[in-house]
Amino acid sequence: MRTKAFSALKSPRRALALGGTAGAAGIILALQLTTPATALGQAEAAQVDAAGCAALKGKTLGGALVQDSEVIAQGQSLIKTPFAEYKAPVNFCRIKATASSGPGSSIKLEVYLPPAWNGKLVGVGGGGLSGGLTSAALLFGPLMQKGYAGVATNAGHDDATDAAWAIDAPIRIKDFGHNANHLGAVAAKAALDAYYGRPVTRAYFHGCSNGGRDALILAQRYPADYDGIVAGAPAADYTGVMASFMRDGLLFKNTPGLQGLRAKLPLIHDAAIHKCDRLDGVADGVLEDPRACKFDPAELQCKPGQDAAQCLTPAEIGYVRAVYKGTYGKRGQRIYTGLPVSSEKGEGLAGWGPWFMGPPEAGSGLAREFYRGLVKNDLKWDSQGFDLDADHAQARAKVGADVDAIDPNLTPFVKRGGKLLIYQGWEDPAIPAGATLEYYTAVRKRMGAKTDQAVRLFMAPGMAHCGQGPGPSVLDPIGDIDRWISSGEAPDRIIAKKPDNAMAAFLGQETKTVRSRPLCAFPMTARYNGSGSTDEAANFSCRRPADAKS
Repeated sequence: MRTKAFSALKSPRRALALGGTAGAAGIILALQLTTPATALGQAEAAQVDAAGCAALKGKTLGGALVQDSEVIAQGQSLIKTPFAEYKAPVNFCRIKATASSGPGSSIKLEVYLPPAWNGKLVGVGGGGLSGGLTSAALLFGPLMQKGYAGVATNAGHDDATDAAWAIDAPIRIKDFGHNANHLGAVAAKAALDAYYGRPVTRAYFHGCSNGGRDALILAQRYPADYDGIVAGAPAADYTGVMASFMRDGLLFKNTPGLQGLRAKLPLIHDAAIHKCDRLDGVADGVLEDPRACKFDPAELQCKPGQDAAQCLTPAEIGYVRAVYKGTYGKRGQRIYTGLPVSSEKGEGLAGWGPWFMGPPEAGSGLAREFYRGLVKNDLKWDSQGFDLDADHAQARAKVGADVDAIDPNLTPFVKRGGKLLIYQGWEDPAIPAGATLEYYTAVRKRMGAKTDQAVRLFMAPGMAHCGQGPGPSVLDPIGDIDRWISSGEAPDRIIAKKPDNAMAAFLGQETKTVRSRPLCAFPMTARYNGSGSTDEAANFSCRRPADAKS
C-alpha cells in the first residue's frame, strides 16, 4: 500500500482502496496537529548542533542502534504533493535508528530534535496496519516550531499492500500490537538525553484510529513511558473492529437489492438531521448527542409510485438497521457495537460508503488483510468464506492479547500521575462512538469516580473519523494535554475548530476559523447560551444533562 503521506494526498481513494488507512489517517492526524504554530523565539533560524547530531550515528541509545543522523535545514523539501511542497519549518537534527524486541524483530524509528527544545517529547501512533513513521515529517513540523521533539516508528514492518509481514511472524504482530511504540519511547528519551545533555521533562503521545489503540496500549501496558496520552477514536477492541468491518462489507455485497443504497446515504443522513437537529437547542447541521435522535430508516420507506431515489426499499431499511444495531453472533451475543445515526454520509473518510460499501472498502479491505496475515496465515484466504463466530473467535484467541487495548485497569498509569484524554467523533463511520463510550464507562466502573481527575472523554458532534465531517474537527491535542498536566486542572472543555481551507491548515498555513465549538467533558454537552453567533465557541456552555448517567 502506498501509504506515504504525499501518496494519500495525491489519491486518498487509492490509499483507502488498498486495504488500510495509514496514509489517509496520517493526513487527518496531521490536520488535527496542524494548528498555527507559535515559534519559540528565533527557533526557525536557530542553528543545530551539527557535530552533536553527527556524533549520534553508530551509537546505541536506549537499546536502538542509530544508523543515520543528519541535519535538516529550514526550507529543505520534506514532502512534495500535487498541491504543495512541504518544507522543513525549522532547522533540526533527525536520527534514524533500529530497535528490536527479540529474534525476528526489526523496528525502524525516527527521532526529530529541534534547535530550541522545550524539554518535552511527543510520540505519535499510526493507522490501519501501520505505524506513524510515514507521516512523521508532517506531524512534527508544527510541533518543532513550539520546541517539541518527536518520535515515530514503523510498528515493526514497512507499509505494504497486504499483511505478508505478519505471516509466520508472531514477533512482528507483537511489535505492531504494542512493542514498537514502547521501544521507540525508550530510544527517543535516551537520544534526547545524549544530544541535549539533559533528560526529558515530560512526554506525551497522540494517536487516532489504530493510533488511538496505540495510545491506550501505552497507558495500559507501559504506564511509565508517557506522562500524558491523547487517544482519538481508538480502535481499542481491534479484533471486534475487524469483525464488524467484515460483517458490514459482506452483508452489503451479498444482500440483493442494495446496489443503489450508497447513493441514498445523504438522504438518510439529511432526514435524521432534519428530525433531530434542534434537540440540542441550535440548528447547525450536527447532533450534539445522536443517541437522543429516535430516527428509524423505515420513515423513508418507499410508497407506491414514489421515486425510488427518494426513498428506501425494505432491503435497504434492513441493512441500515443492521449497521445501526451492530454486529451479533449466531447465538445473539454482541460482538461489536453499531454506528450511530448521522454517521451515514460524507466525503473522503467520512460516511459509510468508503469504509464498507465499496469501492474502495477501506474498512472491509483492511479487515480482509488483517484476517489473511495476522489470523489465517494465508494471503490467498477468500473473505467470502468468512464465518463471523468462528473467525472472530480465532482472531481473539490468536492475536487478541497482542492487539486489543480493552483493559480498563489504568491504575499504574494514574498512580504515577498520568493523564489520559480521549476524543471521539459522533459521526465516525469507522470506530463507533458507542465503542469509545463503552471503554470509558468500563474504566470508570473499574477505577471509580476518582478517575475523573486522570481520564477525560470528549465527544465531538459532527466529527467523522479522526477529523472531517460537518462539525469542527481540528483540535490541539498536544496543547490540551500539556495544559492539563502543566496546570494540574482537568479540563471541562477543549476547543474544536473548522478552518475555511482544510488543505492550507494541513500544510501549516494560516487559515480562517469558520466555526468553533467547545467539546465538553463527558457526560456534559455544549448548550447555546442564547445570544451571539452559533459558530463561536464562546457562546456555548458545558452543561450536564439532567438525565445523564455517568
